[in-house]
Amino acid sequence: MNLKMETLSLIVHDSIGIKYLRHFKHTCRVVCPY
Repeated sequence: MNLKMETLSLIVHDSIGIKYLRHFKHTCRVVCPY
């Protein structure tokens, strides 16, 4: 199992998600609705 890779990708996705939420709230809702 690549637990490290999954955790790393989750962290990266979270930071990117926060950035996109701040700058492109509407776009993020359309692209990744959650």
